[in-house]
Amino acid sequence: MITRKRKQSFQITILFMLNLLTKSLAIEIENFVSFIKCNIGVKNAEHYTKSAFAQCRRKIKPEVFKDLSDSLVEEFYTDNDESIKLRNGFRLLAVDGSRMTFPDIK
Repeated sequence: MITRKRKQSFQITILFMLNLLTKSLAIEIENFVSFIKCNIGVKNAEHYTKSAFAQCRRKIKPEVFKDLSDSLVEEFYTDNDESIKLRNGFRLLAVDGSRMTFPDIK
């Protein structure tokens, strides 16, 4: 029996989804395909389509992202350098999301 070898693997689909898509899906797929062909060495990547991605994405269970998040958090807190101070067992981080626009003058 001959089975079809999928061009878009589970790992590649997850990597694409975590890539913070900001443009149209067609442009993002084109950019991603170029990236994985050059940097990861995936062959026959030029046949990825929006439809193929949607079908592959549909097969991914939401639990995958919870597991990835749990793994990331566990690694973040268990691989601490001794010099990092913790508050109640957690690393405390702060982010300022404000923006400032300065005039373009000398």
